[in-house]
Amino acid sequence: MAELLGGDAATLDTIVEAAWKDCCLETGPGYVAYHCALLSKQPLGVQRRLIRRGIAHLWPGLRDIDYETVDKALRFLQTSSRSRECDLAAGLRLFQEGDRLWLAAWEADLPHADWPRIPAGIQHALAIPGQVELEGSWNLRAELMPAEPELIQQALHNTEMYQVWLDRQSLTLPLTIRSRLPGDRFQPLGMEGHSLKLADFMINTRMPSRARSGWPLIFSGNQIVWVPGFRIGNPFAIRQTTSQLVKLVLQR
Repeated sequence: MAELLGGDAATLDTIVEAAWKDCCLETGPGYVAYHCALLSKQPLGVQRRLIRRGIAHLWPGLRDIDYETVDKALRFLQTSSRSRECDLAAGLRLFQEGDRLWLAAWEADLPHADWPRIPAGIQHALAIPGQVELEGSWNLRAELMPAEPELIQQALHNTEMYQVWLDRQSLTLPLTIRSRLPGDRFQPLGMEGHSLKLADFMINTRMPSRARSGWPLIFSGNQIVWVPGFRIGNPFAIRQTTSQLVKLVLQR
């Protein structure tokens, strides 16, 4: 029996080690980052061991990682609504950013993801055509194009989250780039002309909370033209009367 159990344990350890390499994206002082989708696909027993291993990594001296703590973490992972943050145990928290599940100490200094950002108080003017260098080696480029049928079709079927096509006639130049300010509102395409608070839009689209204050926004006058990675403003969408296109591309 001891030999059988030992063999089973060795097999399970091998499985968990492989799963850890797949599911654990990053570790550092006070934090572990899992890939939500890959972690969710693991057998329940393996999920439990991966969570326990993460906790043990953060608190090597913590011997009592009880069932309730691990189960609480798995319920957070599996809940479709997914609360933005969960107070786990022993000074640890869980929260989700995109498809990344963070297990971290409350005081941990977490690394920034590779999202675009612009410091508060900084504003850039963007000519068309033209380009602007942003923080973190990001670059925003603007091009002016004729509204040819092929380009219109390309624009309407665009799936790239960091590029858009806009109606030139609707834009007031130069465009400006800045981060959000209190009171900013947005009129997203698809809301039939209705506007909402920019803060609510960011929450509704599940923009990572740490990214919201520095996310670059493109303005025409005092109206938001584009929230890169998410949506363009309804007043600036391509229309039947569009004669010129403006293509914006944000890239590293």
